[in-house]
Amino acid sequence: MQKGKSACNAPLLNKSKLENALLDQIHERVLSSDNVQRYIELAVAATARKQEPTAEEKAIVAAITNADAKLRRWEEALELSLEDAARRIKDIRREKAIFLETQTRLEKTITFQDRNPADSYRANG
Repeated sequence: MQKGKSACNAPLLNKSKLENALLDQIHERVLSSDNVQRYIELAVAATARKQEPTAEEKAIVAAITNADAKLRRWEEALELSLEDAARRIKDIRREKAIFLETQTRLEKTITFQDRNPADSYRANG
């Protein structure tokens, strides 16, 4: 790779003069008082537009709010239903446990009553 004058024959530029020339042009063309005034007006107009939502924007916001409200109602209903269902499941399990205890007790009673006293005597004797 070549360096120096052999790579580029263009004359060297003074860095300071180039920077000053660029800054002068930016100040003159971009930051002129007319342009700055126009930039401010555009910014104010953009801000004003954002403060006044269009009919469509208002409708969308209303639809989103409505959808959020529906979701909240369904979530609350589901939560209450789940709480009721959990309570009902506990009650049914409690009833089942009582029935199982009763069944076990009855089976023991029936088994005891079905035994022949002579069988008991033979098993023990």
